[in-house]
Amino acid sequence: MKGKQVVEFFGGVRAAARALGLGASTVCQWKDEVPVSRHIHVQLAMEAETKRRADEAAKETKKAARKAR
Repeated sequence: MKGKQVVEFFGGVRAAARALGLGASTVCQWKDEVPVSRHIHVQLAMEAETKRRADEAAKETKKAARKAR
């Protein structure tokens, strides 16, 4: 797992660190690879974020549909 991909997914080092409950300096050290010991933690956080984004998009879609009526 590439550190750059994780940072881009969350929208920056600080956002990634906040989502993972880590310090920004820790995330900055992941320039090439996320440590294997963090893979599951990162994967779970990314899955949770993906679900949150999908829920938010669904909510916005429903809101737009109600306004269109």
